[in-house]
Amino acid sequence: MEQDWFLQSFYSLIQEKIQENPNIDLDDKKIQALMSKVIENTLPESAALLLGSLKEKSMEMLEEHRLERIEFEARLQRRWSKPINLLETLIVISSESGETCYKACIDKAIEENCTVFEVLVKIHARACQISYEILCLLKGGFADGAISRWRTLHELSVLAAFISQNSNEVAKMYLEYEYIESYYEMLEYIRYAPILGFEELTKEEIEKLTESRNDLVSKYGPEYDKPFGWTMSVLPKKERNFKGIEENIKLDHLRPFYKLTCN
Repeated sequence: MEQDWFLQSFYSLIQEKIQENPNIDLDDKKIQALMSKVIENTLPESAALLLGSLKEKSMEMLEEHRLERIEFEARLQRRWSKPINLLETLIVISSESGETCYKACIDKAIEENCTVFEVLVKIHARACQISYEILCLLKGGFADGAISRWRTLHELSVLAAFISQNSNEVAKMYLEYEYIESYYEMLEYIRYAPILGFEELTKEEIEKLTESRNDLVSKYGPEYDKPFGWTMSVLPKKERNFKGIEENIKLDHLRPFYKLTCN
């Protein structure tokens, strides 16, 4: 229907030109120019017709694609069921073990004001969530997406190992470093909010984050304000990066896989 409507508009324009000048020579260039004009004039109407057609047929289209997706995932599950089931079993064991450990240790951790425990619980919960994301991607056939989420899981593992091997003070500096990151995220937001059409931050929000950042810099020193500043009491200045943390806890042998996921 859309094609008939477009052709009718094109023929009408040609007839109009012929009526204006019966001796007109419609060579290829002139026909192409006329067609370009028709496209320009009919674009809004054709877009509306196309949108209407897509809306009308969308459920039929979606049902067809969803059926194809279901069939694909069923074939994938049959072929890779053993490793997928093993991974899911591991995730469930990890999740339930973490919950059991939390219930058994939380009272003592609160009594001893153990910040390391608090951080490890948060990282473990996040790692379980990432693991389920990886499982969903693998079940859907998105292997590249799954390995990119593994990168995040590896980062969490490295952070957890590093914090578990250090003091409460390091764990506290890690938690509080969130305000440093939020401050610089705020600066980026302020810079680009007008371009993106986002709502501007209030004066109170800006002052609150700025004050939190300034208080931490005063507390720990200017080095804390830099990337991975929360590691300053453990790592030399040149090693305050993710690679430095990996090397510190002897997990740098996984770096080739980490680099692979970055690419």
